[in-house]
Amino acid sequence: MTTTQPTLQISQLTKTIAGREILTSCDLAVTPGEICAIIGPNGAGKTTLFKTIAGLTFPTSGTITILGHTLSDTTRDGLLSRIGATIEAPEFHPAATARTVLDLHFDLLGITPPAPVDELLERVGLTAAADTPVASFSLGMKQRLALARAIGHRPELVVLDEPANGLDPTGIADLRELLASLAEHGTAIVIASHILTELERTAHTVAVLTDGRLGPKKDIRTVLDSTDGGLEAFYRDSVAGGFR
Repeated sequence: MTTTQPTLQISQLTKTIAGREILTSCDLAVTPGEICAIIGPNGAGKTTLFKTIAGLTFPTSGTITILGHTLSDTTRDGLLSRIGATIEAPEFHPAATARTVLDLHFDLLGITPPAPVDELLERVGLTAAADTPVASFSLGMKQRLALARAIGHRPELVVLDEPANGLDPTGIADLRELLASLAEHGTAIVIASHILTELERTAHTVAVLTDGRLGPKKDIRTVLDSTDGGLEAFYRDSVAGGFR
């Protein structure tokens, strides 16, 4: 993990929806090759945070800077080819095949994928289902396809909202190896997951989001060495007793 200029810099991010403040003055920096875990209870604002990072919505106040560019309605289109994201439960046109989903995604981004689609599908374990309609996919297969769509253009920032949801143990192990490979090649990754034991094995840093407020980012090894009960205990203490 490097210590160069952050790939992602969030400063005083606040997001209000329908008069309700969902995110309040959030700060976060993620560097190239860093896997940063965002953990918190349901309804804490994680999905809203991830949507805002991915440019699906914009801050009410504060800034998001990606690769040195402030995210806005004028810069978003140019940055989308440098961001990969899976947000909430993945959904695809049921009649589309896995191959079609990826081809359409690259067409919409206006880019040529660095590697053939077949190689990408093999990387996420979907070779046998390449020409199968998505309507027949399990949730785990949809998660694999969503991950392929997120990483296929080799983005410098990847945002993953519960990517292990629906995956079997083999799929979770495959995801772990894939994230490690991406980070090794300099991709900055922000991930939310309720599988805290898996984050202990995968993430480099962790921050707790509760009631729309993001606590300070901490080195996950330091947390595990200093907290009895692992990441779960750290999470419970942070939510119940305030950030430490």
